[in-house]
Amino acid sequence: MERIWKLHLAAVNKKLKRLGRSPISRYHASDCSGRRGEFKSWTHEERDDFVRGLLGIFKRTPLHTVALDVDLDDLCEVFPEASHDRLKAAYFIMTMALIHSLGEDYFGMSHGRP
Repeated sequence: MERIWKLHLAAVNKKLKRLGRSPISRYHASDCSGRRGEFKSWTHEERDDFVRGLLGIFKRTPLHTVALDVDLDDLCEVFPEASHDRLKAAYFIMTMALIHSLGEDYFGMSHGRP
């Protein structure tokens, strides 16, 4: 994905340079959306074409997304020993939960498959 992303940026920068305009260093969503910073001179159409290209990269790239969160007060209620370093305990527990989730998703652990 990173390679394709960089190729897309390079192609856009090549076009900008050919038009005598400044290239962009990276995609910054809020600047691009508001056409600020490096995207200041861009038209709405240029911006939208650029973003559609980036979204196409996401569509072509298999991704697996996992999101986890924890309430630190609840964590310490369940694990009182974590109270001395709540954040460290949260990172440890969330890492274990992430590993478990990936194991279930990729290896079917929750379905009794090896």
